Amino acid sequence: MSDGRLSVEGLGPLRAYVDGEEIDVGPPMRRAAFAVLALCAGAPVAVGPGKRRAGKGRRGSRGPGKRRPGSRG
Repeated sequence: MSDGRLSVEGLGPLRAYVDGEEIDVGPPMRRAAFAVLALCAGAPVAVGPGKRRAGKGRRGSRGPGKRRPGSRG
């Protein structure tokens, strides 16, 4: 029986392994959440701040003063 040891590689593409076998960590938002949790290993993580960190860059990525094409304002 295996001990279920998890290892995570964060340089380059995010990769996770259980007992040396690579596992799928899911689509981009799930990968982001997984990365935040991996970085905080051993520490409590609140749902709110973790969610904000994982979603960072989705909104406001156009930069200040930039609008979506076709938007008014």
